[in-house]
Amino acid sequence: RTGTSLLFFVFVYLKKTCTSWTYDIQQGAVWVGGDSGLGWFNGWMDEVRISKGIARWTANFTPPTGEYGPDGRVTTFITSGTTWTVPSDWNSSRNTIEVIGGGGGGGGTVSGATRAASGAGGGAYSRAVNVSLTPSDSVAYAVGAAGARGANNDTGGTGGDSYFCNSTSNCASIAGSAVVAGAKGGTGAAANDLGAIGVGGAAASGVGTVKYSGGDGSLGMVNRSSGGGGGAAGPRGTGETATSTADAGRGGRGGAGYGGTGGADDTAGSAGSEWGLGLGRGGGGGTRKPEATGGDGGK
Repeated sequence: RTGTSLLFFVFVYLKKTCTSWTYDIQQGAVWVGGDSGLGWFNGWMDEVRISKGIARWTANFTPPTGEYGPDGRVTTFITSGTTWTVPSDWNSSRNTIEVIGGGGGGGGTVSGATRAASGAGGGAYSRAVNVSLTPSDSVAYAVGAAGARGANNDTGGTGGDSYFCNSTSNCASIAGSAVVAGAKGGTGAAANDLGAIGVGGAAASGVGTVKYSGGDGSLGMVNRSSGGGGGAAGPRGTGETATSTADAGRGGRGGAGYGGTGGADDTAGSAGSEWGLGLGRGGGGGTRKPEATGGDGGK
């Protein structure tokens, strides 16, 4: 209902409008999927929502691409692609856009070096709220790729920047004027006997109203294990810095410790728990293998 009009939709299409509707739902029980005296719906129902005080749709609309959030918001995860069509029910005064940069790649061990390779930095996090977008318009974005692992004697690659724009132009990099939320990727770890660590993506270089830095990697040990990768930042805070022990490099956890546990002994970090769906991993573990390649950056 919107005002005094009652609208009927079939799938996503407006089929009938009744005007001069002044009736309210009477106080009492609301039955979903049937009625105790008339029978029940035989099938499956998903994403049932009852909204009071707002007409969600008043014309043909594009169905949501994600599940409803706890407050009625739709949550959409974007992990690939370069453009996105703004939903027809986009609310410019009630939305949140969050991005995390790609993790750097671990360094490769230098042949004959006394120090093992070090760990790479985790990606930064940025958030923007109440971003003004035009429904049905196309906007551009970038999902930062994980930095490539360093082969023997090679430095690991830097993780890509992740950013979201309010148009398809001026969005070629995180420095573009259309970027409304942007997070830097972590740097790769150097492959040399000095064992330079990878640094977490810097919050200061990001775009948004809330920004957190990724965790730094840890230093490879002399004649021991390689370092661990830093954890990615998240909504709750900065990513944890990795640690190194004589036996294994321990990857840092993501987002103030709420991400997945960092891996150890040549293993990847576990799946994170900040958003579910395995998003927000801890940093990768180090390795004790001589002259081994570094680990891939987290995404």
